[in-house]
Amino acid sequence: MHLRLTLLTALLLTPLTTLSAVEPSIRLAENGTARHAIVIDAAGTATEAERFAAEELALFLKKITGAAFSIVKEGEQAGPGIYVGHTRRAAKAGVDLAALGEEDWVLLTAGEDLILTGGRPRGTLYAVYEFLDSKAGCRWIAPDIEIVPANRDFAVPALDVRGRPAFSWRETTLYPRHDDPKRISKEDYARFLVRNRYNGGHFNGGSFWLYEPRFGFSERFGRPGSSHTFSIYQEKWQDVKPEFFAMMEDGKRAPRPTGPLGHDFCLTNAELKERVAQQLQQYIEEDRAEAAQKGTPPPRMYAFSQNDTSSKYCRCPECTAIAQREGSYAGTTLAFVNDIAARIAEKYPDVRLLTEAYQFTKRAPKMIRPRENVVVRLALLDLEYRADEIADVLRPLSAPTNRAAREVTEGWAKAIQDGQLFAWDYAQLRTPFRYPYDGTTKILKNLEYWHRLGIDRVFIEQAGIDLSFRPMRDWLFFRKSVHPELNDEVLIDEYVRGYFGPAAGPMGKYYDRLAALTEAGDKSYFETPASVIPWLNSEFYTQVNAWLDEAEALCAGEANAKHLRHVHLERVPVDSGLLHLWHRYAESPAWKGRKEEVLRRYEKNKRMLIQTWATHVHVWVNNGGAAFDGELAALRLEPPAQFVGRNANLRLVGIGDPGPNLVKDPSAAGGQARRFGSGKPGEHKVPFQMKIHDDVAPRDWGSMTLDKDKIPQDEAWHWHHVATAPLTGHCGLWSNVYLWLPIGWGAVPPPSNEMEVWVSLKFTGPTYVKDSRSPDQVLIDQVIAVPPQSVQK
Repeated sequence: MHLRLTLLTALLLTPLTTLSAVEPSIRLAENGTARHAIVIDAAGTATEAERFAAEELALFLKKITGAAFSIVKEGEQAGPGIYVGHTRRAAKAGVDLAALGEEDWVLLTAGEDLILTGGRPRGTLYAVYEFLDSKAGCRWIAPDIEIVPANRDFAVPALDVRGRPAFSWRETTLYPRHDDPKRISKEDYARFLVRNRYNGGHFNGGSFWLYEPRFGFSERFGRPGSSHTFSIYQEKWQDVKPEFFAMMEDGKRAPRPTGPLGHDFCLTNAELKERVAQQLQQYIEEDRAEAAQKGTPPPRMYAFSQNDTSSKYCRCPECTAIAQREGSYAGTTLAFVNDIAARIAEKYPDVRLLTEAYQFTKRAPKMIRPRENVVVRLALLDLEYRADEIADVLRPLSAPTNRAAREVTEGWAKAIQDGQLFAWDYAQLRTPFRYPYDGTTKILKNLEYWHRLGIDRVFIEQAGIDLSFRPMRDWLFFRKSVHPELNDEVLIDEYVRGYFGPAAGPMGKYYDRLAALTEAGDKSYFETPASVIPWLNSEFYTQVNAWLDEAEALCAGEANAKHLRHVHLERVPVDSGLLHLWHRYAESPAWKGRKEEVLRRYEKNKRMLIQTWATHVHVWVNNGGAAFDGELAALRLEPPAQFVGRNANLRLVGIGDPGPNLVKDPSAAGGQARRFGSGKPGEHKVPFQMKIHDDVAPRDWGSMTLDKDKIPQDEAWHWHHVATAPLTGHCGLWSNVYLWLPIGWGAVPPPSNEMEVWVSLKFTGPTYVKDSRSPDQVLIDQVIAVPPQSVQK
């Protein structure tokens, strides 16, 4: 791909002075000397963002031409000018400044003058970046990588360009580390974001970076949060009635929720609607008072949405009747949200209420439509969450495996007006371990698709700093969410050349291979986890490692230290996938005897990754570092003797679980174990039981029952066979002493998903061990899934 695009990329980056022979042009610099001054409003009304735009323009024009461009007030310049912001010259040239939208930009030539202006608060900033991008070839690939083509005789053709970003809300998950200036400073990362015209303001601290006047602020949600807010609305109410909350299937009212996983409201209760409307108005007033005090714009989007559950909605006759009439519980939700929206519309005409189309509300209702001040955010989960979910999250919506998701999306797009649909998409799988897969193709294609449907706001969730080509995903999202018409191959080529430098050749080959393999296939990725993906084989890892070795060699020398670092970071998901399924590759000629070598490399590069991209030191270096130590310990474990040679996959349990469930135990594998139970008195009992449960089928396999005389009495670790079962993605371990532990069949090896499941348990305390003085406790530290002897080769 990359050689094929060299000419096209070169043409795109060629300074536009080559056009001067066929059309009029303005020469901004000649032989490294500025011919124009940068001019801002003389009346002192220029915003901080407009002044910052002028400074950015001067900075990059100097990098392009070598010339110093002065910044003067309107009327002070002697010759032609580059007019930035709301100037009299822009108005005289016919620009209706008052009519410009918040992010609208205008690039206009008038005589010898160049006018770069736009709406407020961000339009003028975006005009400058659009000019530097489209007319000078500037690219901001990463916080430490920029492309600025030199041109001492920089000229531009006659211009009359007006535009705005394709999406008004552009947000993705951010993972930069901002509390270690030795890595990436807050200032550097904020400039990187604004130069790429990113405006997301909530998830993972977007407002931390951009919510300043000079950056034109960012989009953000008002109180009390960005999603699943129903539970928050009532958390401080002193007098609540049972009728405010959902009626359950048994006809009883649900308990008051204590968090986002609790039951929802009864959405037809008249008194509840009044209380909620009052609470919303209180949130709006508090936000506006705070904004006035700080001198910032108040938020205008308020998340007003269901809790994060799949079935805890109200089943009272009134709520059910609306849902049945509309063919979707989204009808019940929209009727409720519309009622609240109508109550605030006159007093707060600029406020929009956002509600979710999610899980049980994902399908559009037959008749009810959102009011003009309501936005619907569609979030389609993958089958890995629930059997009735429909998205194949690693492939674009245009893929055959996403037919159902595509139909739901287009159903909403047809049902509501342009600008009222907000897309929340996912670009990662919840897997027991990371392995290589591409997320860029679906991001690029989905942005084009959403734009064609008239979707105006987007958020792409891609949790994980160790995803393949993770920084590339961000940059492609930045570019494509502003200009969805840009050619994907050109964008990819620009990124690979800029980010990997001299290693672009082999890294481009690796990317091309990974993208093609990820998109291919006719089954959802939920149905084809890592252990059964046919292309994640020894040959794949051997070829990819050869490309990575070549890339490292090409980045030798201090001048390429950044590029070498980027190659090292890209090894992390590759080595993770290789190590976590090492039993598949251990005997292949390419990998036999090399596990410790790969482990040492994985440890070095992942610790560097954590240091580079962690959002906060205390989150990743302290907590994340400890979890990584446990992962390394697990990878170094060897299966017990009885499982050697049986293609066994070993999982260490005491990693990454909630803190209260973890117990330090020096005798446990990895030094930690998970505790059964919730800590309530009387929960320990005999006989002790465990089984494999599929929570979707639903179906159980086996029932390991241990009476007291079958429980080991030495208070030490022992292996126990739970059951043999065809493991699916919804299988987990259940116990009568509370435990639900997903097995994660992505870690199950071929040739079959019919597996023996063994657990390593330790029993202590008098309930289990005669005359024990230890507290009652059941601990688990390891799980092994192994093919039955009958299918062994």
